[in-house]
Amino acid sequence: MNEMLKLLDNGFGVCLRRNDMGNYTAIAVPPGRNLAEVEGCIDAELEEGPAGTDVKAFVTNGWQRYVTDDFDLTSLARRLTEKVLFGRVV
Repeated sequence: MNEMLKLLDNGFGVCLRRNDMGNYTAIAVPPGRNLAEVEGCIDAELEEGPAGTDVKAFVTNGWQRYVTDDFDLTSLARRLTEKVLFGRVV
């Protein structure tokens, strides 16, 4: 969970939950935003889908960079931190 500290130390909030597929979802909430606002933006962006075929850019540049899923909490923390702070999908 040390990875989550990097997000918290940079002013992000983090929401963790178990999702309907039986794994975990983490959402990073940027400073000055609230969870409902971020979830709304994520949902709206998902409805629109990626522009063209650049799925990686969709996942790392838009609101999708603030959410990730995983079965393991340690991996989840690392993946979310990499996406949010560094724009890398791991």
